[in-house]
Amino acid sequence: MGRDLDDPICEVTFKDNVSGTEMTHYYIMPTTTQRARYVNGQVTRVGNKIVVTSEETKLKAGLAIYRGFKLGAFKVNKKDISSDPESPSYYQRCPVKDLHMIDPNLAVYSTRRLFHLQCPRSSFRCGY
Repeated sequence: MGRDLDDPICEVTFKDNVSGTEMTHYYIMPTTTQRARYVNGQVTRVGNKIVVTSEETKLKAGLAIYRGFKLGAFKVNKKDISSDPESPSYYQRCPVKDLHMIDPNLAVYSTRRLFHLQCPRSSFRCGY
């Protein structure tokens, strides 16, 4: 069976140690350019010094591929919220591009797992 290119949205599920629940997040596969930018961005030369910029790079890379979260990943006033604008549980004050404002560690953690594939393949689903 070939890869389904009509469904570019992928998902990854992992246990959130803060809430103790499983969270499912949606992302797109990083392109070759994004992967190269991620790897090359781990360190930056500033004059004669090499500066480690890995955390900033992880945040930028994670936000570039992040597309949302499944209903139930987050709650507001004890109610599940969704990142899907079509959902009745859509939370307007929570745009996907502002994930770093909700939980900056989540973007960095997701990036580390997705760009380095540091979790079991069974927790990934990507259109195939």
